[in-house]
Amino acid sequence: MNIKLLALISVIAFLLTGPEGQADSTSGLPSGIERDNLHGIRQLRVAVETPAWAENIGLTQELLESYIKGKLVGSGIKISQEVKDGGGALAFIISGTVVQASGNRETFVFTADLALLQRVRLSSDNRLSLANTWNYAKLGINSTGAKAATSIWDMLDKLTAQFISDYQSANIK
Repeated sequence: MNIKLLALISVIAFLLTGPEGQADSTSGLPSGIERDNLHGIRQLRVAVETPAWAENIGLTQELLESYIKGKLVGSGIKISQEVKDGGGALAFIISGTVVQASGNRETFVFTADLALLQRVRLSSDNRLSLANTWNYAKLGINSTGAKAATSIWDMLDKLTAQFISDYQSANIK
């Protein structure tokens, strides 16, 4: 990765979060529209994507996926192994990098993103496509792997709670 780009990312993360912390972002859609996109979803496939450094600090795909599935099932949301009609894919994606500083110090700069992907029909050519219809993300910066892991678990908990809250609001019986 380009050093100037990495420095810019670090400065932006620091300004948004402080020396150790988190910042929030959404997809830019008004929350009511995103919540409405959850109406009528009957089941979800869960997918997790993590970089190697996240796996190295104990954030394995299997562990994170199991956690998300447990939260969803505990809230009455059905899980599927594939994206079916009336369903979607809930994807948790960790991205970012570890910056090596002087004296073997590391800084973890990352995002944690939870997004719902659904099959949609494009009005331009009536073709089916997979689209992001609900999304929240958090930005973090931490000075150690242990702190980054703790931050990401906290982010996942908040993002999952937000999804469940929006899902339940959109599907009031």
